[in-house]
Amino acid sequence: MPPTIIDLNDTGADFVLKLLSEQKLNQVNVQFVIDAASNLINQSVKNHMLQVLSVLSANNIDCSCLDSLLESSMDPFVALHTQHGQNKYFAHHFGKAFF
Repeated sequence: MPPTIIDLNDTGADFVLKLLSEQKLNQVNVQFVIDAASNLINQSVKNHMLQVLSVLSANNIDCSCLDSLLESSMDPFVALHTQHGQNKYFAHHFGKAFF
């Protein structure tokens, strides 16, 4: 059975929506959490990729085609870094908006 693909954009948007609606955080605090979480996720992904590349190299497997993955970043908040972006995303994907 193939692994389930998770839509990180929807997961990130759901997280931000919960911060706004359930936790009642203001936009400044939400922005801080988004930035900190993005940095944490990017660093974690890069560390795991380095481990994978190390194991592949140790087993004499050419992994040069994966080098570009280290340069890419995984940002589940790509469309959510501003309040305008959040409102637009929520309205389009969830039928919800905060103004």
